[in-house]
Amino acid sequence: MPKRLAGSPLMAITAVAWVLMASHAVPAAEEQKPAVAVLDFKAGNTAAGDAVALSGFVRRALVKTGVFKVTAEDQMRQKLLSEAAFQQSGCTDSTCAVKLGRFLNVRKIIVGEYTVLEGMRFLSAMIVDVESGQIERSAEVKGFQIGNADEAARQVAAELTGTIAPAASASMTPVAPALSGKVSASTAVSGIKLQEITGRDGAPMVLIPAGDFNMGSDVISNEQPIHFIRLDAYYIDKYEVTFRQYDAFCDATGRTKPSDNSWGRGDRPVINVTWDDAKEYCEWAGKRLPTEAEWEQTCRAGTEDKPYCFGDDVGLLSSYTWYSGNSGGKAHRVGEKTPNAFGIHDMHGNVWEWCADWYHAESYAVISQNNPQGPSLGRSRILRGGSWGDEGDKLRSTYRFNANPRSGNARIGCRCAVAFSALNSTTTSTLGQKINVISSPPASGTVLQEITGRDGASMVLIPAGDFNMGSDVISNEQPIHLVHLDAYYIDKYEVTFRQYDAFCDATGRTKPSDNSWGRGDRPVINVTWSDAKEYCEWAGKRLPTEAEWERACRAGTNTAYFFGNDTGLLGTYAWFSGGIGKTGYGAPIRVLGKFDNKTHPVGEKSPNVFGLYDMHGNVWEWCADWYDEGDYAISPRDNPGGRTLGKYRVLRGGSWDDNGDDLRSAFRSKEIPENRNTRIGFRCAKTP
Repeated sequence: MPKRLAGSPLMAITAVAWVLMASHAVPAAEEQKPAVAVLDFKAGNTAAGDAVALSGFVRRALVKTGVFKVTAEDQMRQKLLSEAAFQQSGCTDSTCAVKLGRFLNVRKIIVGEYTVLEGMRFLSAMIVDVESGQIERSAEVKGFQIGNADEAARQVAAELTGTIAPAASASMTPVAPALSGKVSASTAVSGIKLQEITGRDGAPMVLIPAGDFNMGSDVISNEQPIHFIRLDAYYIDKYEVTFRQYDAFCDATGRTKPSDNSWGRGDRPVINVTWDDAKEYCEWAGKRLPTEAEWEQTCRAGTEDKPYCFGDDVGLLSSYTWYSGNSGGKAHRVGEKTPNAFGIHDMHGNVWEWCADWYHAESYAVISQNNPQGPSLGRSRILRGGSWGDEGDKLRSTYRFNANPRSGNARIGCRCAVAFSALNSTTTSTLGQKINVISSPPASGTVLQEITGRDGASMVLIPAGDFNMGSDVISNEQPIHLVHLDAYYIDKYEVTFRQYDAFCDATGRTKPSDNSWGRGDRPVINVTWSDAKEYCEWAGKRLPTEAEWERACRAGTNTAYFFGNDTGLLGTYAWFSGGIGKTGYGAPIRVLGKFDNKTHPVGEKSPNVFGLYDMHGNVWEWCADWYDEGDYAISPRDNPGGRTLGKYRVLRGGSWDDNGDDLRSAFRSKEIPENRNTRIGFRCAKTP
């Protein structure tokens, strides 16, 4: 995951000598404009690739102002590469910047820094006159969010060129970036089904994959500012904790059972519990209370800028919730109303739910971006969701309430959560059941909605969302960068000989060799990129992009493999060479049995959390993208599709003949698209 470390805003501006610029045609009038070069900005407590991207945004914004003649990328790159003196990690003062400007034969040079401080972003830049060495103008935008990066760059460019006056504070009001949850309310309710497990208390829990979302709203001051949050994967109770479950806890621990207000116990949500009661119940069940951020992400279920999980039509409240308008003045049995897109019930209404965090009205202004836990001290604890006795406004996904942690009443209950990592670090989970990372997901093993393609292949829906693509292990996997993908389907298994042979029979193509290993349900091999593409198109699908492939493989993880970092488990999840390979996590591969140097029928190994098989090993899989070693530095955030031209196509996943390092989720390989061999196959994807 990208390193987002706390640090100071810009103190001294420096710039690296590598430059990222885009070529532009130069009209006649350009010749009279001052020539300017924009050097890659320094990264302050953030990934270098992010700073490179911001310098590119500024460059494009400068071009649009029409004030300067901006030097083209290819000219600058070639010139810098031709002179060893400028192949350095960076300039540390204006003298160095002037030397670079003279070498590049420009009148002005722009240097800057992109810094991240406690989840907020700062962009600074200055123009240095090459002849005099003087700083002509400087600009700084403070406190913007990643979704506003292009706007921040435009503001910097405008101030540097004098096309607008600098703002008094040079700050920007954070606006929600369009990152996670680009699933409309109507789409979200269409059948996403996430992995479920059962806790020690008998409660079903739903897996919420790692991802990002925009927390808060602009409705009430304590919900402001809207801010970008990243959460690791976690499980959360599908229903509010019931009296049946809480009474069992009381029986086991000798606690006094809370009053049910004469409404009944059983499957009604437990009420009259304090924050401590709720916390101790969750701990007894091997869980914990959800953080406020986890609660809101769960409630939203992928919706953006909507007050409720189902959208903004208050007329639908009665379908999803028990509240003052339909409850008859009491709590009702859990699960009687329609769930949200994650399959979770009563997130709006029935009872308020305790969260782990202390409450502070202004905590959103200083909250950590990654897995926030709230203030370290306080007087009251967070309550979320509204209750049977509240009006619709208090049921909004973003509404924040609080109470003394020692108080409990007929409107307050709870639900529990547990970190995904806590259940996958050992073979016996804290819930007292074997979720050992070796077995298939519980129940049917189907994690997300499935359809059947024209070719008879099962396809799994991967919901819209965000993930961190790449790693810091190998240069072509760097930088780690945030990617947003719209929803897509992907084949549950690699395409088999049985399926590909049917395609050949239907189209009169020559069938590829199976190397005398057998056909049927073994993955097809000896296919070129064009063979794979044409099969997918025949089946009404397409090849997955490299980003789609990696997200499908990772299945919400940020580890070397979708099952973690323990290479000793590879034999459970993958057909591979069994050889010793040095991974980026420093662990050698431990051989787990005899491997016979050939492909095997698909689906024989354990799947990932999304229910996908053979994402590690068996055969390499063609992706749609052209391969470029450095394209991660300039890849677009939304639905990247790779370069438009190239020599090689991307291969992902490793094969039966590769060691464990090549099977990592982030590992990138390439091949000439006309080539074929016994290690290469594919799977298809489809846009809903």
